[in-house]
Amino acid sequence: MTNPVAISYGRFSSIAQGEGRSVERQELAAKKYCEVHGLELTDRYFDEGLSGFHGVNRSKGDLSILLERVQSGAIPQGTYLLIEETSRLTRENALEAISLIQSLVSAGLVIVTLDDGLRYSRENLTTDFHNLLALILRLQRGHDESKVKSMRAKDVWLAKRQQASEGKAPSMRRPFWLDKEGRLNERAEVVREVFRLQTEELKGSQAIARELNARGIPSANGRSKWRAEGISHLLRNEAVIGVFHDLTNDRRLSIYEPAISLSQFNEAQQILTGRRTSRGSTGEWLSALNGIVKCGTCGGYIRWIKTKTGRTGYCRAARADGCSNRKGFSYRASLLFTYVRALDAVLHLKAQSPDEKDQRAELERKLKEADAKIQRWIKLVDELGDDQFDEVAERLKAAKAERTAIEKALLKTNQEDGVFERMMDFLLGDGPDLMDQVIEGDPRASEKLNALFRQIGINPVIQDGSILDGDIRAEVLSWQEIALKSPDKTIGKIFKDPTGEYPIQLGGGYGYNGDL
Repeated sequence: MTNPVAISYGRFSSIAQGEGRSVERQELAAKKYCEVHGLELTDRYFDEGLSGFHGVNRSKGDLSILLERVQSGAIPQGTYLLIEETSRLTRENALEAISLIQSLVSAGLVIVTLDDGLRYSRENLTTDFHNLLALILRLQRGHDESKVKSMRAKDVWLAKRQQASEGKAPSMRRPFWLDKEGRLNERAEVVREVFRLQTEELKGSQAIARELNARGIPSANGRSKWRAEGISHLLRNEAVIGVFHDLTNDRRLSIYEPAISLSQFNEAQQILTGRRTSRGSTGEWLSALNGIVKCGTCGGYIRWIKTKTGRTGYCRAARADGCSNRKGFSYRASLLFTYVRALDAVLHLKAQSPDEKDQRAELERKLKEADAKIQRWIKLVDELGDDQFDEVAERLKAAKAERTAIEKALLKTNQEDGVFERMMDFLLGDGPDLMDQVIEGDPRASEKLNALFRQIGINPVIQDGSILDGDIRAEVLSWQEIALKSPDKTIGKIFKDPTGEYPIQLGGGYGYNGDL
């Protein structure tokens, strides 16, 4: 008889908490609870630097993914959801917070607050009024605490935003690579090294943190060691390109000296897109396909189960009777297929890549026009009477939305020249050696290959005992031969090729011959 299943959710809203003991404390409490109560902790969800006061963690990050999986049935009824305390899940007002908890317990989850060991389920919240009332009061108390803190900080931030709008570096604590005037200091080299390790060596946040600690490089606060959460925050922080983000007006102002180029920052965001903590891997083994290959029926995650003949991927939800896609597929065959499809994807990306310089110039022109339009509407707000204010305010809002859309488009187009060439050179050059290490079970090699697949944007699915990428599917002919088939023909074959005779080498003693 298997143990009941549990998942954990944690959150911290500031990077200072991430650099401290917040993550370890929340994870340790969840593990200890599972040990005491005989639960199997199968999944971990964690949001870094997302506020629970405005429900940001509900609309983005790991909590939104958890909610989607609950709604789709991928997380089965009876699952225990472990949280340190209610404020980790939400700090919204009691009405919004109880709505969130109701959606979770109605789906059959049992919520456990680890600080006091209380359990909340659909059954005990509907039959025990005092339990429900105590929960509502606790949720409202967490909201009120955050509200008071927010009000105290508001006046301070208004002054800082005014400084930023005047092109001055706000009088506030600077990122560790800037001096008090907003200029680079000697620690800017650390920032550049972090981005180099990520964009050139394709290392994940955990691997980068390990390397910096091994070299003895002081962390951001100079006291504790580097952590994956701190690296992840740094890689996403627009301050490295000189930007101060005015959240109230959704305005990005260039007021700091940039530590890296915009193109390198954009490439880093590409790599980070969709990257999640690997799921389904335990011990020292790590799948290079976690978050890459998913279920073709429900879109859920694949669990790679160790068998006598190797590892086989199955839909997690199907194993809990939440999906009809019950047939599995070989991990090694999936890995080789994904590598070939990644080669094909890079060739097509390179061929279809637009003239970025012209596109960037056009977007920069539109951005200037949008800024000028906003200034005109702001001027009109001061000049027009109250009867026309609402109309002008709506047009000003629309102009700001237009500017935001242009800024996002500009961010996407500002990619470093030669990115596709570098990907192709790696796949055909060092890639096979990396695949050798992945097939041998090296977790760091798997992490690096996983990052590359995410950057390329390849997402095959396992469906009815095969793996597919669009209309291309793999068919295992024997232990040493895999055919790649389109609906009407065979487009290529992966062979066991120990002598390296085939034109494209994939690593692990395999070669590919066919169309790309």
